[in-house]
Amino acid sequence: MLSCARWLRRPLTPPCRPVPLPLRGVFRTRAVVQRPPGSLQDVGYIAWLSKEFSPTGQRPRPPHICVCGWNSAGQLALNNIEPPCVPHLTMLPPWPGVRRVNRVACGWDFTYFVVEGDASSLLVCGSNKYGQLGLPSSVSLAMAATAHPLGTAHRIIRAAAGMRHGAVVTANGAVLTAGQGRHGQLGRPLADAASCDFAFEACAIPSELSSKTLVACGTQHTVIAHHATVWGCGANRHGQLGRHPTTRAEARRASTLLTRLTDFSVPIAALHAGWSHTTAILANGQVQSWGRRDYGQLGAPLDVDSSTHDSADRLSCATLRVPDGTRAIALGSEHALLLTAASPARILAWGWNEHGNVGRPPTSEPIVETPIPVPTHGQPILVLAGGAHSIVLQV
Repeated sequence: MLSCARWLRRPLTPPCRPVPLPLRGVFRTRAVVQRPPGSLQDVGYIAWLSKEFSPTGQRPRPPHICVCGWNSAGQLALNNIEPPCVPHLTMLPPWPGVRRVNRVACGWDFTYFVVEGDASSLLVCGSNKYGQLGLPSSVSLAMAATAHPLGTAHRIIRAAAGMRHGAVVTANGAVLTAGQGRHGQLGRPLADAASCDFAFEACAIPSELSSKTLVACGTQHTVIAHHATVWGCGANRHGQLGRHPTTRAEARRASTLLTRLTDFSVPIAALHAGWSHTTAILANGQVQSWGRRDYGQLGAPLDVDSSTHDSADRLSCATLRVPDGTRAIALGSEHALLLTAASPARILAWGWNEHGNVGRPPTSEPIVETPIPVPTHGQPILVLAGGAHSIVLQV
């Protein structure tokens, strides 16, 4: 598969410095919004989760979802696919019985909503061509937010969406996946290696997992973390499962079963996946990344001799130490934004910058291999990254 950088090679002049958006009213975030790891400028989209929205001088309204971007498969939950492009933030009407929206996971052309309410804890919309919604094969797409039966039988607490597959975590820590499993990214063998699974099924992972289980989906790989341990499955062509292949045969080999990658010395606080790389934020604020690195995606050189890992099962990763600590990270297809934990917070960025998505002129720095500061217009509180663009929410 071509890298996102090659797919997005176009003669254009993007803004390479943060530009304020003319949003009126008050937006306050309360939950995680995951952008699509492989999104492109033409097909990527943003799902904006707001805790409160109040036009100036009016009382706050209940939580709402605001959406914009490409909607050709109904991934914006607007109950239609016309127009296919929504260029402005559009607020979705409240869903009956839904009291709270906890998380939103945005895939290539599908979306998961993790909610609290009177019925299902999982709503899905968008394309189901490869089974990524976990609905029967007779359902090609869902234009409206559809209550998934899985969310009725189990309380879903987290979700992750990749290119053509996704994963959810239940309250007891079980991880279930659905969608395309051609590269083993579902974490279980399929009858046909090139087939898809149109139902959420559990991965074969240890029983000691709990509600603290984390999951992230790249385009062709899946990673799961619990406490200080990481498991992975799927494609490993670029080392996104933690072991950089040394031969072509190794590069083509995919892992259809979850493989224990490593045990860190401290717990993992957050887990993210880009196009072909993975990043974990440890409880001590340290950032560990592994996978593709030819566009500076890891933000630091590989440290294969790091004493952080067991010598018998060492993860080939890059260690990024942030003196101010790390509050959050957003991974684009091949670039990253980091929000520091210090007050006032700062934004650091690195990786592929061909379209100014790292905040520097692409003509002078098409690749940024180490973190650089990004100037902001206020106090940043949230970072988001798409295929070739970045967003910072600030107050």
